[in-house]
Amino acid sequence: MRNSFVREIKEKRYHQPWTLPVDYSIITDAVSDDFVETVQHISIKDRDRVIVCIDHDTPNSSIAIGAKQRKLIDWGVQNNLLLETCCGVGYLRVMETYGNMNQVIVGTGEHMAGFGAVGILGLTVTEAELADVLRDQHITLSRPELFVIELSSTPASRTMMQDVALWLLARLKSFDVKGKLVVFTGVGIGDLSRSQRFDLCHLTQQAGAMSAVFSDGEAGLEGHIRRSLSDIPAMVALPGAVHQAQLLSDIEPVKVDEVFIGGCRGGKLEDLRIAASILREQKVAYRTRLIIAPATSDIYLQAAKEGLLEIFLDCGAIVMNQGCSVCWGKAQGILDDGEVLVST
Repeated sequence: MRNSFVREIKEKRYHQPWTLPVDYSIITDAVSDDFVETVQHISIKDRDRVIVCIDHDTPNSSIAIGAKQRKLIDWGVQNNLLLETCCGVGYLRVMETYGNMNQVIVGTGEHMAGFGAVGILGLTVTEAELADVLRDQHITLSRPELFVIELSSTPASRTMMQDVALWLLARLKSFDVKGKLVVFTGVGIGDLSRSQRFDLCHLTQQAGAMSAVFSDGEAGLEGHIRRSLSDIPAMVALPGAVHQAQLLSDIEPVKVDEVFIGGCRGGKLEDLRIAASILREQKVAYRTRLIIAPATSDIYLQAAKEGLLEIFLDCGAIVMNQGCSVCWGKAQGILDDGEVLVST
């Protein structure tokens, strides 16, 4: 088994070339039309290591999008690649189905660091870099510095990992984490679920980090930030950038037209359970649209078994298919001018 990335980085000098074998490359329907054309002519080194995910715009919202998705699917079939078509958000599907500790997974998406929840190094690359990986199944980068966040205690009952992550993003503005590997450690991480770890890892990438990973029991790590999870308050990210986080209690009331629960951060099973516990026997205000989208097919089926979807429908919500949904911002739940959306 490959050594942990944290140990490997600690034992070498920073900023030296670092060549890594890539376990999986993810290609989604969010890539450009030019890239779809480019891959048609690439000689793929290892076809068992390439995953085509149709997850962003599902079901397709236009003829053009449908044609692009069909071209990707046909290319995947012709090359015997792994296909995940309309099975949910690609990051979570890959983590459910393919991922193992100490792997390297690359893709062009902005949430690749989320794989650090299960000890995978998820790297966001350009389309040109992704094409190179398809050709030789390796990636070379500069060995990053480590930035350690040491967490203690356990979260309060009303605190979710998004609150912790948004608090950290606001705090990280005072530090230079660009291009660094964020490492979560400390006694507070032992009982965190995979879903909670995912929220922390992939939101941290929004601060400019190369990626993020959890390190359980790695010796000799000194925290650059130390924080107890027991007193993190409810947070909210303002429009414009996710790191523009403020205390929810400091925000003036605002009329809300639409609420979305879904995507990478809100469509996981734990998220849906919490939402259902709040919405049970309640009714959505008639002027407000509530849209809920389970993140993957497995989560959708389990939510149905547990009666969560029934609770959502009873309260007046619209339950969408698995996938990126409103978070993609180009198909489902489009806002009118001047409307306000509150989204996970």
